[in-house]
Amino acid sequence: MPVGMCWAPFEASYTGQRDAVTIPPTSTLKPPHVPFGVRLWGSPMPTLDSYQRLVRALKPLGINTIVVQPGGWPDLPDAAQRCRKALDIAYGEGIFTVLYAGNEMTAHVPAPLTDNHKAIVAACDNHPGLLGWHLYNQLAAKLTTEQRKMVEDQTRWLSSLTKKTVGHEIVWGHNVVEIPDDKVQLIRDCKSWGMSVIASDYAPIGGWTKTPDLCRWEGRFLNLRPFGLSSEAVLQAHVPFLDPSIPTAAEVRNQFWWALAGGARAFYFETACLYTHFSFRGILSWDLQPLPDGRYDEIRELAKTAIQLETVIADSEPSESTGFALDPPDAAVALRIRTAKDGRRWLLLINRRLDASSTVSVNAPKCTAVELYPCNSSKSARLVNINVPPAGGVCYEFR
Repeated sequence: MPVGMCWAPFEASYTGQRDAVTIPPTSTLKPPHVPFGVRLWGSPMPTLDSYQRLVRALKPLGINTIVVQPGGWPDLPDAAQRCRKALDIAYGEGIFTVLYAGNEMTAHVPAPLTDNHKAIVAACDNHPGLLGWHLYNQLAAKLTTEQRKMVEDQTRWLSSLTKKTVGHEIVWGHNVVEIPDDKVQLIRDCKSWGMSVIASDYAPIGGWTKTPDLCRWEGRFLNLRPFGLSSEAVLQAHVPFLDPSIPTAAEVRNQFWWALAGGARAFYFETACLYTHFSFRGILSWDLQPLPDGRYDEIRELAKTAIQLETVIADSEPSESTGFALDPPDAAVALRIRTAKDGRRWLLLINRRLDASSTVSVNAPKCTAVELYPCNSSKSARLVNINVPPAGGVCYEFR
């Protein structure tokens, strides 16, 4: 291959038998209290039968949601029917879908919605397996007047016709926590136009950031709280473009806990299925088998963790930790308090160490504490010699 060429055209054929796209019967599912799953993106997306195989390969993770950027599907004559069938496939496996509806001809900026894009919305909006809509991925703040008006019109249009959530993904520099002024204004504007959820990502592994710091997840989501929007964490489980560094299982786990500490309400692990570019940079191999590096297994464990911590994630807010302290102080462990509207409180302990556990004790106001995670015990617990696993966390509920 000539120097400087990243890919070359080729011909290929498949002589095997295609899987039939069958939709297993399913009872009416209740939307998840805490959406947890993966975000897929590709250009174009695979065929429906290969998409079904992909969904079935992901189902053992225990996920309840899949976020789909449909790639080239909106360009096809049967775009609306294809996207609805994709929702059928996921719903038949007990998985809800968040579907991207924007027209991103150029990365991170809007384009006019085609008739196909509008047909997809019309065909899918009443589907029982549709959890919500997203419009744009990593929406830019530096837009022309015409582009900004396009975002406004599309957000208003979509939010006016759907009862589902409408969101954009908005991100900012990988080396900072504070939201820059132009993105602050963009978030405020999008909310005023009808955006009800905001997704954000941060890629701390593999070259995107000069000083990797997994703890930034917390600060970034704390800075989203004043906007009063439900926030979704798009966590990094994939190999980035800049440096072929694979996130370790411990790094995947630690990202989840810090995003939880910041108040994220949903968790999506980003992966890619760029079949046309031979880029499958996620948690599965080309033949849809779990990769042996631990990321797949870790996400499966975190799916169980999210269920155990469902009330903490969905119904409480980060709050002041006055009256609580580690004894003795330990720089490797973060102490956080969560409070619900009815006054219930939880203690979170998060380990900054990726490769070693930490043992701490906690001075706390007089109250009864029970271990919610990992043991989920109803017995009163003393907050002494608590083992906090590597890159992970523990949670106690006060009663």
